[in-house]
Amino acid sequence: MEIVEYIQGKSKHSVDVLLAIHAMSIDGAAVSWKHIKDWFRNHSKNIADGTYRARRRELEEMGLVEKEHIDSLKFSVKLTPLGVEVVHVMEEMIKKLESIENKESCTVRKMLDAEEAHRLEAIEKE
Repeated sequence: MEIVEYIQGKSKHSVDVLLAIHAMSIDGAAVSWKHIKDWFRNHSKNIADGTYRARRRELEEMGLVEKEHIDSLKFSVKLTPLGVEVVHVMEEMIKKLESIENKESCTVRKMLDAEEAHRLEAIEKE
């Protein structure tokens, strides 16, 4: 998924944080940092606490997530209705990009297979 990583640009993990909140949320409930960190681990990714907080603030400023206080110091986050819409669009985009990348790699494989067959044919003729 190189294309999605490129799209994330300088705000590395912004897409991942949004997808993690969505994936870990049950029926739109708020999600704790611990659950988001677990999602990253399960997807063989890492995110630093500071990076998560920065991405969360950016997503909050865009109106895609909102904080839900647990106590005076702790809080969870959940997607806003706009955030849910954006995640659905992103999921569709990711599926389409994966499809394109898979088709491209299949085409490349076919080309390589054809070149290999041609090379073997040439060796047999020698």
